[in-house]
Amino acid sequence: MKTIIGTPDKPWIDLTNHIDITGLHRLRLEIIRGIALSEEMNPSMYGQVLDSKFKDAYHTINYAKKSYNPEIRQHIEELTNMSGSAIDRRRRTAMYSNLVFGGYSSGWSIPVRSLPGQFADKNYAATTVESRNYPHFEKLMEWIRHLPFDEIGRVNIFLNNPYMGTPIHFDGATEILTHKNEFMWLTTEKKKFFLYDESEKKKYYIDSAAAFFDEMATHGTDADTAYKFSIRIDGVFTPELRKAIGIDKLENYCAKSLR
Repeated sequence: MKTIIGTPDKPWIDLTNHIDITGLHRLRLEIIRGIALSEEMNPSMYGQVLDSKFKDAYHTINYAKKSYNPEIRQHIEELTNMSGSAIDRRRRTAMYSNLVFGGYSSGWSIPVRSLPGQFADKNYAATTVESRNYPHFEKLMEWIRHLPFDEIGRVNIFLNNPYMGTPIHFDGATEILTHKNEFMWLTTEKKKFFLYDESEKKKYYIDSAAAFFDEMATHGTDADTAYKFSIRIDGVFTPELRKAIGIDKLENYCAKSLR
């Protein structure tokens, strides 16, 4: 697999030796409790999905807005204009349009630190805010504050429903060829998460509890028989971590620039 991050056989970087992974595992039940208490949960939405049969919430909302059925358009307008946060309105409209148009949602996105604005701003403290769920994850956030980040932005928990895989996709609304976006992907579960090589039609499974990879790489999750969750922390790595994992000299993390 063509990659700038990691190696062709392992297109991701194992971070377990650079963080207190034992501490994360000790917090597993606290995290699960926080998930159970969370008030703000959004149907999973994906950037760009490879297989067109998986219509995600963004697409179904657009279908609903353009529908020739006046009742559907009226319902979407009502849901969009109801009181509440922008995230609440998106959740309502996504749920409605997914049910109407058969949209696919593998699970839930549970924000701990939310991103009110543009996807490109997710790595920065100034452009992210504490969600309503934040008080349920205070111990997790205390652990996160000791990670090798100079800045912590968005913090999201991704919960997969049983028997539901995540469609193969890449992050963001549009494809880009240059970026230096940094994050940690973490799990205490045996989640069947993989990076996908489109030319080889091959999955590269991440068999680590903590990893970093090119966010523009296509990726997904195989279905499992039980709920599985992972945590994504967007931010800015410390110079020491960049040097330790061998990315300090890189000007670009995006393998799509190698085409």
